[in-house]
Amino acid sequence: MTRSRLCVQAERPARVTREIVIVMVRTFTVLLVVASLAGLVRAQPPDPVTSVRLAADAPVPASIKVKGQRLIGVWTFAGPKGASGHLVLSSTTRSGKAGESRQLFAQLYAGAKPKLVRLVQDGVPNCQLDLTASFVQGSVSFADVDGDGVVEVGLAYDLGCDATERPTPRKLIVLEGADKHALRGNGRGKDLDDKPAGGDFKTDPFKNQAVLATWAENRWKELLDTNAINVDP
Repeated sequence: MTRSRLCVQAERPARVTREIVIVMVRTFTVLLVVASLAGLVRAQPPDPVTSVRLAADAPVPASIKVKGQRLIGVWTFAGPKGASGHLVLSSTTRSGKAGESRQLFAQLYAGAKPKLVRLVQDGVPNCQLDLTASFVQGSVSFADVDGDGVVEVGLAYDLGCDATERPTPRKLIVLEGADKHALRGNGRGKDLDDKPAGGDFKTDPFKNQAVLATWAENRWKELLDTNAINVDP
């Protein structure tokens, strides 16, 4: 066998090896690029939700009919995919021989031309002790937690009729369009032995929306040290 033929035979495996290495490097590079792009897509946060509370003397849109006798506040919000709406909080208080009663109302409107999509009403009837029926300060919030383009509206309120320092029953409501989710439990207080108590809650089924349930639970914890007040949520 000639020297040149031996050289050619020796070069063939080396050339094949180089080609295999080049293909592997190119494939690996492509995979890295695809993974990076996928990571960027996953890392992109949902479009932000903006909200504004209207001034106390600002006119309420004519299509909004405030449910309660006392208007507490009106918020406008805008979210992804053109979602927009209003949240209206109000209350009605009545006194009589049976005691004092108060109803709370939360009205969710959708669209630039507001249309009522959900009404939440709750309250305490005929209380002859210390009445608590008020929204929790700072509890109103707007977000698109699950990134589906529908704005989630959160709010909390306390309802109680008691003359002790026992924890007052609390509810945290999450509205997603016409759907309503809730956490029900108690704010902080003291038991009959003057020991700290409360803070517990139970979660409604969130229809397989674990992300939304986690957000609601975190909001509950954030608001635990905030009391309900009669003036401003």
